[in-house]
Amino acid sequence: MTFITLLIIGVGSYWLLLNICSILLRLELDPAVFWITASIGSVVTIVVYRLRGFLSTIISKALHRQRHDYRCRLSEFASKIHNVFSFREQEEQLLSLVTNAFDCQQACLLFFEVNSGDFTAQACEPRSDENLLSRLKLHRQNPIVEYLEREPKPLTRQSLDELPALREWEGSDWIDNIELIVPLMSRSRLVGILLLGPKQSGTYSREDTTLLQEVTGQVGISMEKEYLREQLSERERELSVINRASAIITSSFDIQQTFDSFVGELRNVIDVHWASIALVEDGGAYSLALSSELSSTAKAGAHWSIKGTAIEQVFIHKKAIVRPDILHESKFTIDGSYLEQGVRSIVYLPLLVNGGSAIGSLIVASRQPNAYDKNDVILLEHLASQIAMPIENSRVFARVEERTRVDELTGLLNRRSLHEVIISEINRHSRYGGVFSLVILDLDSFKAFNDHHGHMAGDKLLRKVGTTVKSSIRSCDQAFRLGGDEFAILLPNTAIEAANQVAERVRKRIASSTIDGCTPVTTSLGLANWPGDGRGVNEVVAAADAALYFAKRSGGNRSQYASSERP
Repeated sequence: MTFITLLIIGVGSYWLLLNICSILLRLELDPAVFWITASIGSVVTIVVYRLRGFLSTIISKALHRQRHDYRCRLSEFASKIHNVFSFREQEEQLLSLVTNAFDCQQACLLFFEVNSGDFTAQACEPRSDENLLSRLKLHRQNPIVEYLEREPKPLTRQSLDELPALREWEGSDWIDNIELIVPLMSRSRLVGILLLGPKQSGTYSREDTTLLQEVTGQVGISMEKEYLREQLSERERELSVINRASAIITSSFDIQQTFDSFVGELRNVIDVHWASIALVEDGGAYSLALSSELSSTAKAGAHWSIKGTAIEQVFIHKKAIVRPDILHESKFTIDGSYLEQGVRSIVYLPLLVNGGSAIGSLIVASRQPNAYDKNDVILLEHLASQIAMPIENSRVFARVEERTRVDELTGLLNRRSLHEVIISEINRHSRYGGVFSLVILDLDSFKAFNDHHGHMAGDKLLRKVGTTVKSSIRSCDQAFRLGGDEFAILLPNTAIEAANQVAERVRKRIASSTIDGCTPVTTSLGLANWPGDGRGVNEVVAAADAALYFAKRSGGNRSQYASSERP
């Protein structure tokens, strides 16, 4: 109907024009000529109108050759993008079609971040870690971003050269490789930025920029919708991980036992190859728990000084430290050790309790450089805030538990601990073979020492004896204070003859030590061996006790075997 109307208007205008010409030129108008020429013109118009798409295709193919099909596919993709229900697929298809349609050397799509409003690279062509655009991030205050929000139209190389203010900020070197910057708009808001490098041959034409504007104008709304949907889904998944990971930490006071499960949950949302909880205490730090997929030499329970470390900075300033690539930014002496293990990215998160008091740091690391973006850090900060209090409770519980196992005066393990350790040694030696020995010692005439020198001197003597016993044994041996002036030594994988040598060394060292000029004391020691002197805990302890009292009744200051046939 529209075409017929235009045809009637065209014929009428043609008739009017002929009449005007005949009057001005004083020519006689022949109706037959008019209708013949009008008919020919109409037929030509109809034919051209019907063939306009075909002619346009021929002209486009002639101009763009093999790029024509990609341009058609790009236009078709833009018109049907609402049928693609994945932001990742949308961006990948868009960049692939754009680079092929315009024969450009590289392209990059930046999209806004929900939390900050900054624009970060989501996909790049070619897909390579060496592509500098893949790490590009434009802050919302960036001059180019502000310009595109005011003027939502493509920025060409000429525009960039004519507006030097657009490049006057730190880190603008990437512009030298860009020929065209195209905004993606959604409901009059800037949601994305398409960066195109130079074409393989020639420059971008007006037709190119027009097509790009049409495409970006069509895809903006759909891409924003899918991007926000996926972001919401990701946030929900992260919150679920936070809740599950926090539940794991709070489910047990044994942090090391649950830490691997905790890190396993964390790996569902971010890249983690190494993680640790480092707690600060008395000017130093120790690893409460550690989980690693790397050939790490670090162990849970290790202690080190925090002076000059990232942990010290986190502890003091109570803020996260993000290190995108320690290979190119080595600040701390421990960086060399991290690099040997393959670590490239590290995040240190403060563990804060009781209104902001720092107790240590959650440390997360990856083999990949630039592994953690702003959203990852926000997630980790939430997670650190969730687990800090359970960790502190665990530490308090461990201290209480330790106090029930350790003698406060000497710092040695107590009688309860002795029974637990003997049970463990019986199980171990029963499974793998071998023997172990137990030495119980008692100070001779300690009551007389206390009466003569006072209880403060007596306590000092007990501490001195505890130190002497501890320094006289191997690192694999364990010393205990059983109560009063009674001590014990457990010697794994040790025969009774070797245990006697240890007992004699302890006896002589105690006899030769003095406390502030006080009278030296002597010691009686009883020795028992498993399994020769008893197969159960009570039997072994009773045998050593009996030998000890035999030594005391025999005059003291001596070592005595439990078995009667032994001297």
